[in-house]
Amino acid sequence: MNGTLLAGVFGVCLLTGCGGGSGGGSNTAPNPTGTAAVHLVIDTAAGDTAVVQSQLIGVTLQKADGTTTDNLLTSPSNIVLANPTGEPAAIELPLVAAGSYTALRVAFAGGTSTAQLADGSQIAVDLTATTMTFLLEDNLLHNQSQDSWVGLRHARPAALTGSGQHRSWSPAMTAAPAADDSLHGSAMRIVHVDSGQNSFSATLSGDDHGLVHASLSSGSELFDDHGDRHRERSTWLSGIHADDEVIVSGTLRQDGSVEVRCARHHASSSSAKLLGRITAVDSLTTTLEVDVLGTALHGNRTILTQPDHISLTVGSARIHDSDTNLALSFSDLIVGGRIKVDPLSRNGAVVAAREIEVQSRNGAPQFPEIEGQVGAIDLATNTITVLPRNNDPLWIGGVSVASATVRISPTTIMFRKASGGNDRTPITLTAIVPAQDRIWIRGALATEGFITADWLRVRADH
Repeated sequence: MNGTLLAGVFGVCLLTGCGGGSGGGSNTAPNPTGTAAVHLVIDTAAGDTAVVQSQLIGVTLQKADGTTTDNLLTSPSNIVLANPTGEPAAIELPLVAAGSYTALRVAFAGGTSTAQLADGSQIAVDLTATTMTFLLEDNLLHNQSQDSWVGLRHARPAALTGSGQHRSWSPAMTAAPAADDSLHGSAMRIVHVDSGQNSFSATLSGDDHGLVHASLSSGSELFDDHGDRHRERSTWLSGIHADDEVIVSGTLRQDGSVEVRCARHHASSSSAKLLGRITAVDSLTTTLEVDVLGTALHGNRTILTQPDHISLTVGSARIHDSDTNLALSFSDLIVGGRIKVDPLSRNGAVVAAREIEVQSRNGAPQFPEIEGQVGAIDLATNTITVLPRNNDPLWIGGVSVASATVRISPTTIMFRKASGGNDRTPITLTAIVPAQDRIWIRGALATEGFITADWLRVRADH
């Protein structure tokens, strides 16, 4: 099913249970103690430069017969809904009864939404709908023996509208059991390393109890905390310890397993990393003026209510690209660029850097997932023509278009998803069927009307 947004259709039913599981009426199915959790992962790539957050006060799951769970939140929680880095946020729904669920319902507290703009200023935001229902693309088959993971992602770019210190925001999102959901530069905190299985267990930002189990393949790109690449998984894992931070790109599935495409290690530190925007560059002294917009510690981010201005001494700090981990030079640091700083020392407003990560401008801000219909395949140019699906607009860079051309590179990840859920099969371009396949693409806008795909999935459209 298409992840259609239906606003306001369940407000009373959901909000009566916002105390953490009481109430709910006759159409509510109780949650027995000891059931497994569902972890809601919010893909924050909204294609905009603002960071938008709101207080989440209610989440329920609905079955095909219309019955719903009680409110699954144990307490209200501030959630980031949009972030220019595209880094996901996660939240645990601890007691969910086994069953097959067809829809996800969420409610936000009115008057709690805010946005941090690119210049660091804070403004108030009105959500055009504070209660939302999302039909799950595939039913969530949840059992009592194992946690489940559900993805909530932006279906098209969502930009703030209006001007001044009070604006409106109308996101269009879809939901589905995590089945190859994209993780792009996601910060995880290490809990356990299993060298014998070439894997590790970790938690995503915002969810301290939901363990994801990340598997390394022979093709995984692995970098240590000095930026050196490791060819052997065992040597890379030998340097990883509990509470360390690892930055992971890969795919997440409903059972919490992650296939790692690229991972970068950060050693455990008690000092929070500084998330900022460069306001001035002095090449003579190799220093930067930076507005710190937030902090990150062990993968958990805190957005500051007011920017914290610092003078940053670069010195011999390692500078690298967030997407490729390739080394950069001081000349790559530009006014307006977003950076993550690992501080070596701080004296008031003067900070010396140990490491500077430059937010990649290749596909950043990370764009939402693009959905359409396969129109044509050109094997000579390795491209796919994508058309609107049914009556749904095809959104490219925030504009509804009649068609788009997707370029496939040697590193593009392609797979076919089974109609019923998690089963997936790696494919080549020859296995995609025009006029019959539905397609989802993640990638960067190359030129107008052209997308360079990082990964894509297809399934037969019924």
